[in-house]
Amino acid sequence: MIHFTKENKYLGGWAFDGFTTLKTIIPLYERHPEVFEGEPYSDHDGYAAFEIKVSEDAIQILVDLKYSYIGDAEYDFFEAVAKAMRMALDRGYKMSVAI
Repeated sequence: MIHFTKENKYLGGWAFDGFTTLKTIIPLYERHPEVFEGEPYSDHDGYAAFEIKVSEDAIQILVDLKYSYIGDAEYDFFEAVAKAMRMALDRGYKMSVAI
C-alpha cells in the first residue's frame, strides 16, 4: 500500500513481520545509512518501522539492489519502491509504504 501527500518527502515503512525487516532493511541500513531518516526499529516480536528519504541517491541505491546481494531482499519490491519514489520525487509528493 503506497500513500501520497504533498508534505515533506520521505518513504516510511511499517512491517508486520519484524524478522523480514531485520533480514532486509537492517542490512540495507548498515550499508547505506545516509538514505535513512534515523535508525530502523524492530522489536523482534513482529513489528518494525523505518523511514527512507526520497532522493535521487535513495532511488539509485534501491535500483542497484537488483544487481547485488543484501540480506534476503525482495529485489522486485525494492525496484517497485524506487519507481514509486521517482514518481513521488517528480511530483513533489511525500510517500509512505507499508510492507
